[in-house]
Amino acid sequence: MSGLGNYTKIGSGLVAPSINDLPKIGEVKELGIEGRKAEGLNLAPIPDAQLERANYISAKLDALLLKAAKTASAPIDTKALKTASREARLDKTTRNAINDAAEKAAGAFKAIGRFTGSQIAAALKKDASGIFDFDMDNPVGKAIQEALDAQAALSEKLGEALNNLPKKATAAAQAALETTLLQADRRASELQTLVCEFADMAEKKGDDQEIAARLDKTLESLIPSQSLKMHGSEKIVADFRAALRPLAARIDALAAKKEFQLSDAEATKIRRQIDEAFNALSKARQSYAAKGIQLDSGLMDAAKGVVTDFNTRLAGIRREAAFTSMRNFADKVLAPPKIGILQEKFLPILSSFAPGLAMAVKTQKLLRAAAEKFLDKHDNASIQNMRRFAYDLAALAGNVAKDLAKLRSNDELVEGVIIFNISIPGRPELGRLIDALPNSLKKKCTPELVADFRNEFNEFLGNKRGDDLAAMGATFGALEYIDTQTDHLVEMFRNAAGHEIGDFLTNKTLLAAFEGKMDVTTLIETRMAGLPDEDADPALDGSNSVSSKRLGSGVVNTVHEIGYKDGSTFIFKPEAPGRQGMGGLQLSKGSYGNTQLVAQLNMASQKTADAFGLGDVMAKTSVGSYNGQFGLFMEKAPGMEAADFKKIGNGERKVKNCLTPAEIKALPDERYAKVMGEIMRKTNRLQWFDILTGQGDRHHHNYLVNVSPEGDVSLKAIDNDACFGLFMTGPGKFRLEGIHAQSFVAELAGVKKNLYPAEASGAQKRRIDSDPGIRRNEDGSIEIDTSKIKAPEINHCLREATGCHVTAAPDYIDEDLYDHLMTMEKGSPAREAYGKDLLKRLPISAVGVALERLDAAIARAKTLKAAGRVIAAEDWAKREVQRELAGSLPQINPNEPSKVLPKPLKNVGGVAPKDGKYAQDVADAATSSTAGLFRRDLMAHLAKPGWFDE
Repeated sequence: MSGLGNYTKIGSGLVAPSINDLPKIGEVKELGIEGRKAEGLNLAPIPDAQLERANYISAKLDALLLKAAKTASAPIDTKALKTASREARLDKTTRNAINDAAEKAAGAFKAIGRFTGSQIAAALKKDASGIFDFDMDNPVGKAIQEALDAQAALSEKLGEALNNLPKKATAAAQAALETTLLQADRRASELQTLVCEFADMAEKKGDDQEIAARLDKTLESLIPSQSLKMHGSEKIVADFRAALRPLAARIDALAAKKEFQLSDAEATKIRRQIDEAFNALSKARQSYAAKGIQLDSGLMDAAKGVVTDFNTRLAGIRREAAFTSMRNFADKVLAPPKIGILQEKFLPILSSFAPGLAMAVKTQKLLRAAAEKFLDKHDNASIQNMRRFAYDLAALAGNVAKDLAKLRSNDELVEGVIIFNISIPGRPELGRLIDALPNSLKKKCTPELVADFRNEFNEFLGNKRGDDLAAMGATFGALEYIDTQTDHLVEMFRNAAGHEIGDFLTNKTLLAAFEGKMDVTTLIETRMAGLPDEDADPALDGSNSVSSKRLGSGVVNTVHEIGYKDGSTFIFKPEAPGRQGMGGLQLSKGSYGNTQLVAQLNMASQKTADAFGLGDVMAKTSVGSYNGQFGLFMEKAPGMEAADFKKIGNGERKVKNCLTPAEIKALPDERYAKVMGEIMRKTNRLQWFDILTGQGDRHHHNYLVNVSPEGDVSLKAIDNDACFGLFMTGPGKFRLEGIHAQSFVAELAGVKKNLYPAEASGAQKRRIDSDPGIRRNEDGSIEIDTSKIKAPEINHCLREATGCHVTAAPDYIDEDLYDHLMTMEKGSPAREAYGKDLLKRLPISAVGVALERLDAAIARAKTLKAAGRVIAAEDWAKREVQRELAGSLPQINPNEPSKVLPKPLKNVGGVAPKDGKYAQDVADAATSSTAGLFRRDLMAHLAKPGWFDE
């Protein structure tokens, strides 16, 4: 339209849709549109003959509502129009005329928003030719005509202004005026069409009593300014309910079957259904909000009610799923393996030659029953029962180990002769063993039972023996930690229950799964592991994987390499319950609670890497579930272990696209300098990372180095399990308490006894007790500062007492890391946020020591700053800087090229230390503990001849 048209005669302008194109009543009902019926009118059922007519009317009402909505959704923005007129450089008279017309049109159109659909319908009259016109004697008709005239006047003013725009008018201002003109024309046209449709529908409503009642109800509610709000809300809610219907059916099926173990596929399907519904709701709301219309809050609350209902119902399934996970844990850890010779009926015979194993089977079954009782009753008495049986079972560890050794033996001349003879009918040994049993057990060993046992034992010795032995080893090989695993089961329950018996996760928490943040299984397992939802990465959901490769199996679990659709590869390592498999490490003793999980430690390390900008030296880590197991997902880093980097020397390539030491040393000087600079920079950053996390196990097997043919360097820490212990308090600083302090004192005595000859003076031996790097406290604790140590033997004692691979306090720091450290001083928001992140994953004692390490690291960094030892990123590639950082070149051991020769121990004021392996171990600890990672592990193997020489 031009904006200058005549609006005295108008027609409906609508083409009625074909009856065949309209939805059937059943379809309308399915979408929830049945809510449009006149509620409370007690209408009689519509006869079949009238169904098409009813559908037609419903569809027309839908179209009418949308048109009414559009009419009310685009008001003229008089303020914006004033701005556009001014920017168009219109003269003041023209601007005032446009502004007056706009305000008059806005006011006139707003006035008709008070009228109902019936009043609007009555404001028109039809002439002899069937064309509607406004009844000017009717106040409503008069108001509508005035609104249309006002819109036409505004269009005329805008049209004149656009035809006479000054040359200096901006393009943006011209576009704004043109948009307003089109909006005014559209608004007038839609209003004409709307009122004609109202009149047309009102005229036809007398055809059917039921339809008339429904139409009256609808027309009376159709105030134009509210129509979009009502219609849009109803349609969105209807679509939302329809989208959620498959999920509701899924929940019903789960609840009916009582099958609460949700597979990855099921969880993914549920999440996608809820995603689709929420996305549709969100998009619809956004599209209407863009028009300035807020959807009906009552109907939106109804939509939320649907979700709340799902939450409530799924909360019950979540509760059962948590119990199922814990029962699965109990079955895996607390129940004996299902192996024939371990069956209850064979226990009397098993007792004859493997009494420890037989008793373990009995005790473990009692423990499993106690665990079942705990999971049913959740009371403290059940916990005490479990702990009592777990203690008894742990006490059997030594005897069970002996019996397992018998079963593994094939030597007929030793223990194996018993097994060999038992497996052959007619041999007397089994009979003799049974005769030695107490009468109560001997009576149970009937000939039939003995024959059955021989058959089972022969099968055990056959093809299945390897698998059965592995199962026995996995179950009984770590009995000494069974009490830890029992405590872990209790802790799992408390984590899942919010540490209040019976108080499981709220619906609000479960909503995290509905919103697509993670699948239900992962949510449950993550929470039971005492970790926040954010630690699980939804991108690593099983539905996104494209490949899986088994990398190897240990006593505790199997590790997989998993490929994903986006091309990434992650290593999945299942969580070992109760630190199973790590309890034997010296650094674990006294440093971690019984229920401390490796996943919690790794995620605390990941948060440290994030907080200090050290993501470049740690393989990205998150938690999740794979094939029903909870564990760690670790980014697969390129390259090879630093140990392998050393071992290959100048030999063949071990990893594709990773340069060998020979190829690195052959690089042109400029490229070689950059590669060396990056390796030195990243090993320095990794060393600081280990200080911040208290990593006690950083050796040359658990960080990967990769130098690409283009000279790009990647260095990533892996296997970050042994961190956040309680004994490392800062760069090169340790506080030993309890078992660690006792062990350290014993190691000092061992050095004096085993390293020095008898003729060595007492003063020579005692000097290590009074070393300035050692401070003994009244509470029995011992503090060690390796930067002050004068007796190098102390490094060996420290390593043996803690199990920690000690490295020296760094003498340099990367500038980027220095800047991050300075933002973490006491009282800073960044430090507070970091502490809160750690508290979500670690006990408060571990967080306290972590912040102590942070303060010590900050102090050390400031000292280095004062000494001019903060290295900018671009300076690491400078040869003179590399020479200064490297110091003297370590010497490679000619007998073992992968190792560096330790510096010989000095003769300190007396007899020289003894030679031999012990002396070499002490010297090796002293050498490696006084060097950073680069000098300790890589420098001697990557140094170009003469490069680091002065």
